[in-house]
Amino acid sequence: MKIAILFLIVSFTSLQVFAQGNSNKTKVKVPEIAIMDIESGQPSPDIILQVLSPNEAGLAPSTSFEGMNSIWLNYTTITKGRSNGTKKDILVKISNGQLPEGVQLQLKAYEATNNGKGKKGSPKSETLVITSTDQGFIGEIESSYTGNGAGKGHLVEYSLIIDEENIEGLDASLNETEISITYTLSDA
Repeated sequence: MKIAILFLIVSFTSLQVFAQGNSNKTKVKVPEIAIMDIESGQPSPDIILQVLSPNEAGLAPSTSFEGMNSIWLNYTTITKGRSNGTKKDILVKISNGQLPEGVQLQLKAYEATNNGKGKKGSPKSETLVITSTDQGFIGEIESSYTGNGAGKGHLVEYSLIIDEENIEGLDASLNETEISITYTLSDA
């Protein structure tokens, strides 16, 4: 009996002596991410804005749109240096073409929808008259994502405004002008 107990003690000791541990190194990489796209829920995100004739002589012309007058901005970001406050902004500008004299293009961004997660940005102002110079449009974006598709992210509405101070600049011979609006997701 003593031999059996001694044998068991020696056996357990032997198992502990011969047990080996292995380990590996595991790296976790978190890259900086900044991707954005435009969604409209339509085959094309193109917007047509127009000046309309008034119904009565002596009244001012008005403006309208054909089809839709809005888009959705979707983005995914992972910012660098969370501890030092690095954030992203969405900038906007007219990147190609020129608005006809006598009108202005105004954009309005709304708060992000409840889709997605993280610290999504906020509009920098209620409305913005855009020009050919980059302007801050949505700011304070931290690591987040908005969801993908129309109805997710930030709704952006377009309005054509007649410049009452330069109405004499309106020129019907131009008939139709095409411009490109560029949105850029960049470091704040």
